[in-house]
Amino acid sequence: MPADLQVARGMLARVPTAAARSVALVHTEGFAERELAGILAFRLRRAGHPALLVEPLRDDPDAPESLVDELMANRPAAILLSAQKGGSTRALLRELAARLPSVPVIAGPELATGRAPGDAEAVTALLPGRLQPPDGRKLLRSLGTRDPHALYGYEAMSLVLHSIDAAGPDRAAVIAAAVRAPHRAEVVRKSGVAVVELGGVSRPPAVLLRQAAPSN
Repeated sequence: MPADLQVARGMLARVPTAAARSVALVHTEGFAERELAGILAFRLRRAGHPALLVEPLRDDPDAPESLVDELMANRPAAILLSAQKGGSTRALLRELAARLPSVPVIAGPELATGRAPGDAEAVTALLPGRLQPPDGRKLLRSLGTRDPHALYGYEAMSLVLHSIDAAGPDRAAVIAAAVRAPHRAEVVRKSGVAVVELGGVSRPPAVLLRQAAPSN
């Protein structure tokens, strides 16, 4: 299942049952955030209770306050947030914590990596670097990054090189060797509902991370 669908399912599962018919959807204007927002909106419609409102968060100093004004006027019981980190997102989360403190905010994966600002629950299909296994954290330090995507790049390249070593210069043979290769879990920790596999038990496809509200 693609990561966006995993994350959307995880976010919607966090919406309290009593709030399901009164959900607001807020997103920043990048491609990834709009794509996730579209999936969330579709799944809400398919469930028979469309989003109360769907609003973009503009990169504007006044946007967070005016957006919270609109949210308060519509009185959502829960807020789904698909947003990149940034000044507007931090300001929005501060406004929500101050003015709608009882409304749960469920955020997407962009706020789950590193130190996410905001009083929200963040759902991600990719564990942050700090929660990866020791070998993964060590590799991230050697690469000079905290971005866990780098681990997948490392694992992908390792798989390609291993397959070339095993199969030689024939492209079809390399592809076949890659397909036959056993699951590698040296530096990447999977996430999601526990699934029994040949090698043991994996961690679940969506992970919930609770974030603390910024003080200023």
